[in-house]
Amino acid sequence: MNPGPEEIRVAVLTLGCPKNQVDSEILMGYLQRGGISVVEDLEEATHVIVNTCSFISPAVQESLGEIQELLERKAKGELRYVGVTGCLIERFRERLPPILKHVDAVFGFDEFPQVLVYLRTGQKRAPSRPPRFLGDHRTPRISPRGLSYRYIKVSEGCDKACSFCVIPKIRGSHRSRPIEDVVTEVREALEEGVKEIILVSQDIGMYGYDLYGPGEHWIRLLRTLDHLPGKFWLRFLYLHPFHVTEGAVAFLKDAEHLVPYLEVPIQHISDRILRLMNRSGGQRAVVHAMEQIRKHLPTWYLRTEVIVGFPTETNEEFTELLNFLQDVGFERIGVFPFYAEPEAPASRLPGILSPEVVEDRVTVAEQVAYELVTDAQRRLLGHPLEVLVEHQEDGVWLGRSPYDAPDVDLRVQIPAAEPVPQGTWLLGKVQNVLENLDLEVHPDESL
Repeated sequence: MNPGPEEIRVAVLTLGCPKNQVDSEILMGYLQRGGISVVEDLEEATHVIVNTCSFISPAVQESLGEIQELLERKAKGELRYVGVTGCLIERFRERLPPILKHVDAVFGFDEFPQVLVYLRTGQKRAPSRPPRFLGDHRTPRISPRGLSYRYIKVSEGCDKACSFCVIPKIRGSHRSRPIEDVVTEVREALEEGVKEIILVSQDIGMYGYDLYGPGEHWIRLLRTLDHLPGKFWLRFLYLHPFHVTEGAVAFLKDAEHLVPYLEVPIQHISDRILRLMNRSGGQRAVVHAMEQIRKHLPTWYLRTEVIVGFPTETNEEFTELLNFLQDVGFERIGVFPFYAEPEAPASRLPGILSPEVVEDRVTVAEQVAYELVTDAQRRLLGHPLEVLVEHQEDGVWLGRSPYDAPDVDLRVQIPAAEPVPQGTWLLGKVQNVLENLDLEVHPDESL
């Protein structure tokens, strides 16, 4: 006999990026709508669904490791059910990893609305085609309690064909939500007391192409959101350099709610490597984007991601990349080694570098990144800073500055003697850059 809803307590374990976080919240929304008890603590759960990541090989291994641990817990009688969904399932839909034979259910993004079928019947089903699911403001969703920010997914999938990337295979073709639908969800989040809205997509610059035709619809979306009343922060992730135009930068400069933070993944600067990566616009687009940002947004913090050790990358091209990072002076940098993902065209390129060479280059690039981030943090010393207070940890209040996105960037520590209201803004002065590069900010009522 299958357990009734009152006997089931489901936890969703989320791996990967903010887009996966949105997916998990939607998945939990469908569970709750079906009368299932959703819990945050895995230890309280009778059933666990793993929302997997598989963007790169380490993410695949992490997902498989988490599944294995949960299966071991089930074998000990600590769990009754292990389900798996997300990017791992979509990426390997034609040939699922052997470990998934032992889980209770396997389903993809398009099956989210039918999650109760898999939960209650033990039915297994792997997706057979690229997903088309895209939630809207009416889609049920459970956001974590106590968070001051909320991720809003404005589009899904990708039509670009970067040679190193498997996202189009995992997430399907690019598809956007209508502007009015996004605005409705944002307005509802703000009415609930959310203080920061973070728009997420594979490339926000492509937003609306499928609905409205070519054009800077992402700017139209941002402008509409910027007109919403009240105090809130607005941030978006991510923007391809190709979409950084003079008109776009002019809007960003004057927007009221946008935080002074841009994430523009350049991946590399060598034009030859960028062509091998099949990155739109090549070196010219990257250089133009950086020139426009530094000219018109000189106080904004700029985050980027780069791939080092791409096939055939020479010492000279690697040095060219390091020099460019230093010349631009990025304030936030993510360094990734090249992974030869079997489904990605770049894995079949000649000239794959040895793991030792790639590892050495990652070490050097990470040191350059560390120095640049350190310099950026030290430039804030003695200056006033607005902080969004989030939670307390070990007697210290923690928050984020406008220059830091959740999970990927740095934090602010507030050694306040008096309790600091959670989910509020605090104005203080930067007193110190800590060893982990977090800022120490002391409240200052005179500011």
